Amino acid sequence: MHNTNNTRVLLNAYKWPPISKKIIKAVIKHLKNGSLGEYEEDTGPLVNFEKKFAKYIGSKYALLCSSGTSALFSAYFSIRLQPGDEVLVPAFTFVATVSPLLFFGVKIVFVECEEGNGNIDPTDLAKKISQKTKAVVITHNGGIPVDIDPILKLKDKFSFFLIEDCARALGSEYKHERVGKFGDVSCFSFQEKKVVFGGEGGIALTSDRGIYERMVLLGHYFRSKTKTHLSLSKNVIFSATSLGLNFSIHPLSAIIANESFNFLESTISNRAHSYKEFKSALLKRRVKSIKLTRIPNYCTKISHYHYVTKYNSSILPMISKKVFVSELRKRGVDARITDHKPLYRFPLFQKEGKLMFGRLGNNCTQPSPSYGTPSDRFFDSMIVFPPITKKGIIQEYVKIISEVEKNLHAYHKDF
Repeated sequence: MHNTNNTRVLLNAYKWPPISKKIIKAVIKHLKNGSLGEYEEDTGPLVNFEKKFAKYIGSKYALLCSSGTSALFSAYFSIRLQPGDEVLVPAFTFVATVSPLLFFGVKIVFVECEEGNGNIDPTDLAKKISQKTKAVVITHNGGIPVDIDPILKLKDKFSFFLIEDCARALGSEYKHERVGKFGDVSCFSFQEKKVVFGGEGGIALTSDRGIYERMVLLGHYFRSKTKTHLSLSKNVIFSATSLGLNFSIHPLSAIIANESFNFLESTISNRAHSYKEFKSALLKRRVKSIKLTRIPNYCTKISHYHYVTKYNSSILPMISKKVFVSELRKRGVDARITDHKPLYRFPLFQKEGKLMFGRLGNNCTQPSPSYGTPSDRFFDSMIVFPPITKKGIIQEYVKIISEVEKNLHAYHKDF
């Protein structure tokens, strides 16, 4: 019989977000100042956070938003997307990377992923890009940077806008350059599971003044009234009304995110150390049923959102991934099966979406009906583990994984 208490301890070993005394103190201090907002100010904690964040990434402008999704919506609005424009997007990403595009009536073209890590495949991108392409969207999945150089070469040739979804990759580096500085607009999330958290919230970055001001006009009514945020003559005439939407972050979310940003580097370092421990332990115990996804050499720093592994069904051919994960969880290992399958497999991006949402429905290219795409294969094999840094837990996890593998292998032989 398993030790129930130990199982419970292991399953609850990952605690996030960590609400420190400094975070609580910062929130109380802001509340005691007597105001929850500072939308008309050009200085203060929110604006200072934006400046600090922009400097960290290497962009000129940053705009705090209510979520990573609203930041992406702002990015798509800022590049003047029109109905019928062609936008190439990752087939394997979170739905909110692509769903805002439905509001612009664009033609969505799905690009397959690299089977090694789930990121957009530059080779498939090159096959699908054309002179009609208005924008390309990339997502740095799980904290692993996309292979940027070949995409930038395509950008030089086809002159499209590049949008970076960095929601799960804050602090990751591509050839010693932080992700988020390569796109015309880059977007980050401060949702509670992210490495920098605010409960909810996001931020959009750009070095283009026109793009920045269009994002302000879209959803930041009070900021549009100040010259700091709206100065171009073609935009200033709309300062009294902007578009009247409110995409502003809640100030307390920004205060929390600002404070958690202060220990970003230590979080990245701790998770990287834990990842190396995980990899080493799997090799030492000769685990063959799972393998950590490949991290390319161009990734000089990884801000791990989670640890992604691929299930090797050939080792246990009669044991499904679902059964394997279930056995791990019974023993206390916090293994998880993501429901983030390739986007073109969801009704939202199929004919059902068009029927349900009318003009907001999809206008998407679909792959072959057969379920044999690289994105399908990556999804079918993927098992994720939380980035646990608590001492001893990783070793215990790998020990149990090894034992479960041997037990299931013995079961398979008997069967």
